[in-house]
This record gives sequence, structure tokens and C-alpha cells, in this order.
Amino acid sequence: MDINKVYRDLSELSQEQLNGRVSLYLIRYRSEEPLVYKPEIQEEVQWELAQIFLDYFKADKTRNKDQEAYDFVVNNNDVYHLMKKDRYNEILNMCNNFNDGGGITDLSNIVMNQIFAYGVKIRLEKYELMFFGAFSIISKIKKGKFLGNLNNNELKAIKRDETLGFDGNVKVMYVGDEILTTSTSFFEKLFDLSKLYKDECKNVLDTISTYKVIDNFDELKEHAVNDARIAKRLTKLNADPARVQAFFSNVNRVEKVLKSQALQEKFEGIEYKEDRLVYKGEHKDKFITLIMDAAYTSIVGQQERVDRGF
Repeated sequence: MDINKVYRDLSELSQEQLNGRVSLYLIRYRSEEPLVYKPEIQEEVQWELAQIFLDYFKADKTRNKDQEAYDFVVNNNDVYHLMKKDRYNEILNMCNNFNDGGGITDLSNIVMNQIFAYGVKIRLEKYELMFFGAFSIISKIKKGKFLGNLNNNELKAIKRDETLGFDGNVKVMYVGDEILTTSTSFFEKLFDLSKLYKDECKNVLDTISTYKVIDNFDELKEHAVNDARIAKRLTKLNADPARVQAFFSNVNRVEKVLKSQALQEKFEGIEYKEDRLVYKGEHKDKFITLIMDAAYTSIVGQQERVDRGF
């Protein structure tokens, strides 16, 4: 994603030109379904919201940080992560809430202390920018403290439940069909990827079950459903069907891995006997590593290793 171009295009607009181009959305979940509210905002607020983006990406090094494809397992905080908006329906459906006409405009039933994120949409000359950050009300930030505002020589108390806080960090943004995130944890929460992980996990487990080679398969399913880390790893595996097929179609070769002196400790608690795999429950992470076909021999040094990307 060309952040420099977006930054340049936005910075060229004056406050007067921005007026009417900026929309604000407040986001929460209820029963695993997103509720997206769209309040009306004054011209001055529109300008301030645009400044959040410009202030965050003001430094050249922030705009020019390396970008990599989003990885469900490996989180590299030194880079930005990219994903296509239409890669998963869960993400695309959430993004559709911010299309023109989307958002709840009646705020009479809004529960402010359950809002966790805000989104800002800005209509630039040739495209739209959408970015997101963390949101809170002052009452959630400090308890038992007096808050006031000094105006015209008079100190007035500020009501906590009427004072809103917008985090100045741009955690997720998208332009066109490309999403960029600076915070994978916020990205997962914004799009509620826990449900996605469970669904993708079930899909790959259904495929694995057809090979009938895991002795305690029901135990594996239980571990996967109840452990988010395993669900995320299996989600990554589900994105590569050829890898699944290659491993389970040649599962007899796993004996070489289990008997390897270099890899024996890494796959402790796993056995292959009578054409079936079995693992001890406390070694479930090692078993997932095994079936992700993470064991390999380096081409040049002929070293037996485990790919940490899985």
C-alpha cells in the first residue's frame, strides 16, 4: 500500500475542502454481531479526525515501514501487515458496514462504555480512505479523579460519560481492496477473527479426518476448538490445501522425522504405529507443528530443522 500517496493526498486538503467528506463510526459487538453507529459531526471535528491520520504518519520512517502479507501465526511488530479485503467473508461483511448508507444514525440506544473502536472514512478526490483506532470514554480511563475544563476564567466539571477519547494510533486502514494493519491484536478484535479461526479450523480438520490416520482425532478437535493459538495455526494450514494433501498422503514418512536425533526432542510424545498417529495431550502444540509439515532438511547444509513460521 502506498501510504505516502494517501498522506500526500489528504494533507493537500484544507479544512474547508474536508468539510462534508469525513464520516465517523463507533463500533461495538453484541452477540458476536457488529453494531456500527454513525453520529453527525461538526466541521471542526471532521478536521481533527483527519489530523489523527496525518499526525500518526507524519514521520517518514512511519510511512515507509516494510509491509508483509498478514500471517496468522507469526507477528512481526517491525512491519505492517497486509490482507485483501475480500479474502474472508467475515472481513468483507464488516467493511460493508462503512459503505454509503451504512451505520446506525439513531444513537438513542448506544451504550458508550461498550464501544471499543472508532472508524473514520474520508472521501479523497479519487478514492476513499478508511482508518480505525481504539476508543474509550473518560470514565474507563481514570476512576475517582475530578475532571474539569477552564473556559472564560471559569472552571467547569466535565461529565465522564459525555467525554470521549480517540486513540491517536492508526491501527488499521484500508484503501480500495487492500487492508493494512499496524496492530495485529486490534485487527483481530476489530474483525472478530476468533469466529473465523474456529470456522477455518473446523474446515481443515474435516479434511484431515478423511485420511483417518490420527488415533485420537476427537481429542485434537477439542484442543483446536478450545485453544485460540491452535485454531490460528490450523487456519494458516487451511490456506494451503496442497500442504495438507502432501503431508497426509505421505504420512508414513513421518517415522523418519520422529526417529531423527536432531528432531526427536521437538516431537516428543508423538508416535506413529500401525499406520496411525497418536500424541499425548500435553504435546498438542508439537503435534500441530508436525502435521503442518514444519520439519525440513536444509538444501545446502543438510540440517534437519523446524520451520518456526508454523
